[in-house]
Amino acid sequence: MDGPCDPELQHLLADAQHGSLDAVEQLIDLFTPYTRKAVRRSLRSVRRKVQSRYDSRDFVQSAWVAFFAVPGQLERFTRPEDVLK
Repeated sequence: MDGPCDPELQHLLADAQHGSLDAVEQLIDLFTPYTRKAVRRSLRSVRRKVQSRYDSRDFVQSAWVAFFAVPGQLERFTRPEDVLK
């Protein structure tokens, strides 16, 4: 990966991976605004019928479930940009 590592982010991710609910909450608080923005942007391109059935919060929640679902995957993120991708 290019660019410098973010030690604070790596610490949060390591703590989250080891079961720290506080670290999970901090990550969610930090990145949810960006996740929500990406979801809303994607939903704009979807037909109105689908949009009316689903709320952006549902997709944001699903994204976080997927993010934390695979043990060991958090180690690959070293910069905020990596998480946002």
